[in-house]
Amino acid sequence: MLVYTPPGFNPNGKVKYPVLYLIHGGSDTEETWTKVGRANFIADNLIAQGKAKPMIIVMPYGNVRPAPMPDFTKDVTNDIIPFIEVNYPVLTDSKSRAVAGFSVGGGQTLNIGLTNTDKFAYICSYAPYTATDEFKENFTNWSPDANKINSQLKLFTISVGTEDFLYEPVKQNIAMFQGKNINLKTHIVPGGHTWMNCKLFLATSLQEIFK
Repeated sequence: MLVYTPPGFNPNGKVKYPVLYLIHGGSDTEETWTKVGRANFIADNLIAQGKAKPMIIVMPYGNVRPAPMPDFTKDVTNDIIPFIEVNYPVLTDSKSRAVAGFSVGGGQTLNIGLTNTDKFAYICSYAPYTATDEFKENFTNWSPDANKINSQLKLFTISVGTEDFLYEPVKQNIAMFQGKNINLKTHIVPGGHTWMNCKLFLATSLQEIFK
């Protein structure tokens, strides 16, 4: 995994930070959010402008193979979060924890976040790819306690471009979550399944989380 720390970060200081867990797409690695998505520059600029709270961003490698996808949710909750909380000065309540991701990572974001709303108060899914066994297992016959989930989540967003090849299935997922009475904010923009839109979605999320 890669870990972004904000300007002025002191590993031995008294300041504790909220954490965004940011997941890449299916053909990418833990480095793609910085090398292509420029997540570190976007965060630096928004923090400098006072538009985003100083935060730590954790970018884990998410393509767990050959193990089935559900193992990645356990990787995040059982291994990655505890590692970060032992080794970095971070806040450990759910309102100081967010999960976001693009494409396959957007689907993983929904799996991780919505099955652990006691751990994540912010869930931001970008053009999620959800044609996976884990998503079907989690949400096909899903009967959520909407009031409980809505009370735990401070923000749940799904973002997609109107020319994205996943636009129609994403719209169906949005309708499904809304049909379960889950509070959901959508960011529908022009454009396709591109890093240009990814950067836009991330910049939007960074200004909405931990507020």
